[in-house]
Amino acid sequence: MSARIRCTMICFLLVLAVESASAQHLDVLVQVLDGKLVTGTANYDTNTWSLGQRVFKRQFMSNFRTNDPGFTTLETGNQTLNDQIGNGVLGLDSGINLEYDIIPTTIGGQQSNFWYWDGVDPLDDGFELADVSFELGAPGLEWRVLDDGGTTHIADGSDTSVPGVLVQETFSSGAVHSHIIMLIVDNDGDTEVNRPEGIYLTTMVMRAEGFEDSEPFMFVHRTAGLTNEPRDIAATWADENYDALIGAALPGDFDGNGDVDGADYLTWQRDLGTAGDLADWQGGYGAAAISAPAAAFAVPEPATLSLIALTSVACLATRRPARQNLAR
Repeated sequence: MSARIRCTMICFLLVLAVESASAQHLDVLVQVLDGKLVTGTANYDTNTWSLGQRVFKRQFMSNFRTNDPGFTTLETGNQTLNDQIGNGVLGLDSGINLEYDIIPTTIGGQQSNFWYWDGVDPLDDGFELADVSFELGAPGLEWRVLDDGGTTHIADGSDTSVPGVLVQETFSSGAVHSHIIMLIVDNDGDTEVNRPEGIYLTTMVMRAEGFEDSEPFMFVHRTAGLTNEPRDIAATWADENYDALIGAALPGDFDGNGDVDGADYLTWQRDLGTAGDLADWQGGYGAAAISAPAAAFAVPEPATLSLIALTSVACLATRRPARQNLAR
């Protein structure tokens, strides 16, 4: 081997070593608590481990691929579990498949198994939560996963779940450490055109035979052409809107469109709901899930809520017997 080639190889290895040293290694930690899978963070850089994190932020490389974050499970009895997380947190059984399902989430009354935001600050005045505006991706845009078994799974922006993404079969100890490939594909047939730069969001649920499924958790990934700032504000937005994203109903949202407004009062009135239902509407009036479309009709002013409530309860008391008479 010539001295020049040997020098080139040494330089290349040094570059790899520097990149590896500077790269963050933070995985999704998956453990068992009271028979249920729970998620958190495995920070290999600082050797710290914790449960409870539900939004994970990473980035795609310039080719719109990544294998981060990975997934880690510590075996039962691992001293780190006892020292940093506490007794009662267990590992998985030996030789079982740790998998996840990609599930649809809800924004503005629509459901999709992945979402896209261009990551642009519309007023160029610094990113705020109000700037985050996830929407359906363009036709043909997909979030793909190549799992540990070599199977490709596709989240295509529809309202369907994508089941059975194999993370890894557990080791004999029940531990797991796996990084699987995720990528964005646009299916336009033109390899010279990049996919849209921006922020991509998808939501998963961990599964393993013999254990209860985990609570949903989210990946928020930026593309290589963006900075961390829009991704970080998007991750904060996802965490603050977690309940609405995974479909928790708003009290008083009787028409199920993601906000509490005059339309819900009309739905309550038409269906002759109870006084308790009306109290839910009154208490939740003005609340919105995420990017809910504006109502196309007048909405009662907050100052009139008490009057509406009193009048409606009175109407309910007088109209319900009439309905009973008609039923006879």
